Amino acid sequence: MTNKAQDTASFRQLARLIGVSEKAVRKAKTAGVFSHLSVGRDGSGAPVVLDLSMAVMEWEKSGRSLRAPLPRRSSSSSSAPVAAPTPAAGAGGRDDSDEPSVTPGESAQPDMVPLDAPPSLVNAQIAAMKERARKLRLENDQREELLIDVTEASREAFEFARVLRESIFNVPARISAELAAESDASRVFARLDAALREALESTAVTLDVPPLETATA
Repeated sequence: MTNKAQDTASFRQLARLIGVSEKAVRKAKTAGVFSHLSVGRDGSGAPVVLDLSMAVMEWEKSGRSLRAPLPRRSSSSSSAPVAAPTPAAGAGGRDDSDEPSVTPGESAQPDMVPLDAPPSLVNAQIAAMKERARKLRLENDQREELLIDVTEASREAFEFARVLRESIFNVPARISAELAAESDASRVFARLDAALREALESTAVTLDVPPLETATA
């Protein structure tokens, strides 16, 4: 269960990657933008992003635009950095629903992309999260027995082909004497048909699969 917590993404991470606020992402979830395959809940019941790439595609499909991270403005006329003034809450009638949310200490997290990160870093972060989500889906499918190991599948396929081949090849040796004594073509055909069906049904029993249904006249 620890892998699941590591491979899922938070709403804040999704918001940082698409360039909007966490509040905007939560509004989109409430509006039904995300499907249950991309956004779900973890073991504690908290909402999480299950498939980051699908969530981004669903965001774009809904008509919402992606905002690329903007580089920080720098002043070439002064060597000393100038702190930007912090506007008062609600000043100027600005709506922060589409502004990226920043929390103190957030940049210290290794899985977050800084606002001034170059596009290549953003793409690398998205690719890494897609790979983690893909790995999680494969592990879950294998745990639920929706997938099997390729080595085991190859071994079973080889065993199936071997048993079927031997069963069919043994048919002529078993009925050659009977066929040699028959002069009626229809009886020869009927005996061959019966022998092949017996061989296939015997193979099915050996391989533990449902037997063939006998055709009714």
